[in-house]
Amino acid sequence: ITYGTGEDVPSVSAGLVIGTDGAVQWGQGLPKRLIKAGEVIELPEERDLDVVLRECQVFVDQVRGRLDFLITRFAGRPAAALGREVRLAFEMGIYQLRYLDRVPRHAAVSESVELVKRAHKRSATGLVNAVLRQVDRAPVIWGDRATALSLPTWLLHRWENQYGEAAATAIARASLRPPGRYIRSPAGRLHEAASLAMEETSVPGCYRLLGGEAPGFRQQDIGSQTIPPLLDLQPGHRLLDVCAAPGN
Repeated sequence: ITYGTGEDVPSVSAGLVIGTDGAVQWGQGLPKRLIKAGEVIELPEERDLDVVLRECQVFVDQVRGRLDFLITRFAGRPAAALGREVRLAFEMGIYQLRYLDRVPRHAAVSESVELVKRAHKRSATGLVNAVLRQVDRAPVIWGDRATALSLPTWLLHRWENQYGEAAATAIARASLRPPGRYIRSPAGRLHEAASLAMEETSVPGCYRLLGGEAPGFRQQDIGSQTIPPLLDLQPGHRLLDVCAAPGN
């Protein structure tokens, strides 16, 4: 969730603005590539920027429980008590400081402060600046297992009751890993996908992308592609899809 073209990579916050409704969107100056944990992801000029923004938000969402714990620890007040604009600036800033490579500390701090200013929350700039300057990568003793796994307490308890502690922990840890990218390739289009770097999965027509892009093919999570085969649809059947979306 950082971008740039040189060795020094500015903060992703430099490309974002927060609307009056708390929604995050791209501002002026669009990124050419994302860099997460040292991995550079080139962004074609024509790529849908809304998709890129969702990818950025996914990275933060994965560890939001930990981020909010750190906000409370460093700010001295519950993350939930902060306005959503300020809370978002904290989450983006702390995420970059603790989890991303090649982001200068001053860039992550200063651009998070600017993000708050652009959201017209200037009264919080001093707090954001002071808190983010305390953040480091030292090991943290999380308050409880739910926080360590970045899960709501109620969800962890539900999984433990249903699957047992070991399986629940494995599921939670899996949710912290970057999601794979999958495409849908019907049998009639396999020849078009022959040049793509991909591998088969256990779901018919579902392929995991190993790298690069797949122009002309829809990216769809493997979980979404798992459901239709279970329906065993046959010619003449009628299906009502009450969640008709790409499934990305």
